[in-house]
Amino acid sequence: MKSREIYYLELEVGYRKFYPKKKTQQPYVTAKQWCVSRYCDPQEIMIKDGKSVASLKDRLFAKTYKGQTQIKVNKVLSHKVIGHTMLMD
Repeated sequence: MKSREIYYLELEVGYRKFYPKKKTQQPYVTAKQWCVSRYCDPQEIMIKDGKSVASLKDRLFAKTYKGQTQIKVNKVLSHKVIGHTMLMD
């Protein structure tokens, strides 16, 4: 029985907005954000961890923004083990 580690991550995130009425798309803007996840790889965070991506989206975009959004995790700047999962994989 093996439990997985939970990480506190500092990420470099790229995001941009799309304005459908103007039909314009902004260039990617990079920002440093934090995240708590079971995964350390940027691709695994994007594919498997929907809660973390939703949390990033809530912090980067206003609550009233109605346009399309794009978020991508560029790289993990640092990670720290903060715990272990209770469920055994």
